[in-house]
Amino acid sequence: MSCCRALGPPEALTCQVCLDSFQSPTQVFICGHIFCESCIRGATTCPTCRGHVEYTKPAPNSVRQGVLLLPVMCGSCGWQGTRQQSQTHRCGTKDTQSVYSSYPRLSDEELHRRAIDPSRGSIFHQPGTFKGIPLSSEVAPNRK
Repeated sequence: MSCCRALGPPEALTCQVCLDSFQSPTQVFICGHIFCESCIRGATTCPTCRGHVEYTKPAPNSVRQGVLLLPVMCGSCGWQGTRQQSQTHRCGTKDTQSVYSSYPRLSDEELHRRAIDPSRGSIFHQPGTFKGIPLSSEVAPNRK
């Protein structure tokens, strides 16, 4: 799945499985419903009508071309372009989505300092732990 999501795609170009615009739109042969190729791959029943899926085929050219023109935005870096342009988009986060990307990155030393600081309620200084590892039987209730 792409790190880029469509900005308000029309319902006719929206996959009912992932709720994003189609990516590699694929049509179920028997009923005609269209999904992303990755969303329908391996399915035995149509997610929309529950009809049996024996064969799929590429969606009509008008659908494939329409999807490529839709505006999208990268959830990792904020880049914006079309679905077609997003196929070659790469950002500094290596295409990973993170809600924490806007937070400042702390150095390893600062993370360690905060982890062992007793004034912050560090687990390393709680009773019943050894170097942050719980010593109670709750961790391994079946051990005697």
